[in-house]
Amino acid sequence: MTEFDEKFNNIVIELSTLGKVYRNKEVVIKVMRVLPREWDIKTIAMKESKDLNKIELYDLFIDLNVYEFEINSRNEEEESTSITTQALVTAEEPPASTSVKSVEQINDDAMPLFVKKFERINLFYLNNLQKVKWGEVNMIEAERRLLANALLDLSNERFVLLSEACIPLYNFPTVYSYLINTTQNFVESYDLAGAVGRGRYNNRMIPIVTIDKWRKGSQWFQMGRSLALEVVSDCVYFPVFQKHCRGQCYSDEHYLPTFVTTKFAEGNSNRTLTWVDWEKGGPHPTRFVGKDVSVEMLENMRVGSKCEYNGKGTSFCYMFARKFAPDALQSLLRVAPMLMGFVS
Repeated sequence: MTEFDEKFNNIVIELSTLGKVYRNKEVVIKVMRVLPREWDIKTIAMKESKDLNKIELYDLFIDLNVYEFEINSRNEEEESTSITTQALVTAEEPPASTSVKSVEQINDDAMPLFVKKFERINLFYLNNLQKVKWGEVNMIEAERRLLANALLDLSNERFVLLSEACIPLYNFPTVYSYLINTTQNFVESYDLAGAVGRGRYNNRMIPIVTIDKWRKGSQWFQMGRSLALEVVSDCVYFPVFQKHCRGQCYSDEHYLPTFVTTKFAEGNSNRTLTWVDWEKGGPHPTRFVGKDVSVEMLENMRVGSKCEYNGKGTSFCYMFARKFAPDALQSLLRVAPMLMGFVS
């Protein structure tokens, strides 16, 4: 796709110097027409969810590069699970129909393979659940306990904290590839002046935690095994937060950002992989319900930002999103098959 991007851009530039200038929509359609048939799902989704007159060529190829990454990740996964996948097809099953499938059929087709892939994941359950309260230090205690239990499985290399209000923005092979191939941890960390940033700092934390190292960030982290081990074994910084970061301090927003920035800043990206909407203000992010869900909204979450991944600029910034209400599930299931490439 990168080579195609360069060649196509060169042709467009050369034509413009000769006096032939194309409108955005014309250029976009020309690109879509030459894509392979397996890209039809993507082009159809773009035509339905975007105004082709407003798509810049640069943004178009960013979107296509992301989709190419997804296809390659999915193909690699399917190659490694070809025997398992074949077991889902019985000898009596007729050849696949070429007719367009309904949303219900797509969901029925996608779910067995989706579940089959997750059967290889080792699950663990905590017998004694820990009660937590929003904003309290016991949330950090629970997160450390989760990490400690997950670390007991030596095959676990990446650790992601999610809640029931989070959703994946990409299929499993894509998320797995993104996490396993990264060179960094994803713990959001930034210095914020004012009452909800430095204003929460407690001078009693000195000398272990100083104001210049005080950071804020999202609690929804994604980290590697080495950092996870450091977090659960921390007996210096965490006791300080237990004692002096209570009430309006909201330790879940400050402990990990401060700890990681102070001790392991070099290996951290200072960003989270979980998309949230804070535009409405207040103590909680926007909560999406069923009527809010659309392909356009999810596409914006997927490729509507700019960031760095392994030192290179990309719009491929978020693997997850929140905050979704339970009644959004059916709407999400309707758009997910096409968006994530579950259509066979």
